[in-house]
Amino acid sequence: MLFELAARGVKWRFLRLGALIGTVATTPISGFIAAAYGWPSIFYAFGTVGLVVGLTAVFFGADTPAKHRLISELEKNYIQSSLGGAKVQVSYL
Repeated sequence: MLFELAARGVKWRFLRLGALIGTVATTPISGFIAAAYGWPSIFYAFGTVGLVVGLTAVFFGADTPAKHRLISELEKNYIQSSLGGAKVQVSYL
């Protein structure tokens, strides 16, 4: 994730919180799906969601702010300057 250093900790906590809330939320959803369509459908449903999220991350993600094609030059410069001399390399593939 390309977050400026000052806010990285807070934003990382929200990402982790989302993972925990997702775990709590998917348990009853799995029960409803299993009751309505059978237990194998849980894997198809969440597999489809995972595929959509993964493809979205590949399409919209970037290794560095300089390579990101959907943010403005102002935002790229802000993120790059807030990183200071830190070399950040993120690879999704």
